[in-house]
Amino acid sequence: KQVVSTQSTGDPTKDDIATGPLDVVQAGLSCCGIEDGPVEWSSESSKATYWIRTHDNDVPDSCCVTETTNCGKNEAKATPDPAVVFTEGCETALYDYLTDNLLLIGGLGVSVAFLELFGLCGAFMLRRAILHGY
Repeated sequence: KQVVSTQSTGDPTKDDIATGPLDVVQAGLSCCGIEDGPVEWSSESSKATYWIRTHDNDVPDSCCVTETTNCGKNEAKATPDPAVVFTEGCETALYDYLTDNLLLIGGLGVSVAFLELFGLCGAFMLRRAILHGY
């Protein structure tokens, strides 16, 4: 038996179950689909099977440049209108985002490592002070 998450509506047949996680990514990174853009939401693709059964030739509203209800109607095609929907796949957008922010991510990681070392040194100093009665 397959377990289906029904966190928001309680009904596993609602659109937000099929697109919810990707909606957040698509809106946040200004992208559509995973690799090939909006065409992945069409019947030409083997991905997004639930969405295709219920919305053939449509993309989720989170793919739209200006998100409104049904703005992605009939936009699941190989050459969508870039003024209406994002044409870049989210894999490329995520890669670009990570490479653009690599210095920040690395700096944050190094900062956390130094904080951990500082805390460890402090713990050793406290232990020594307790044992030697300082």
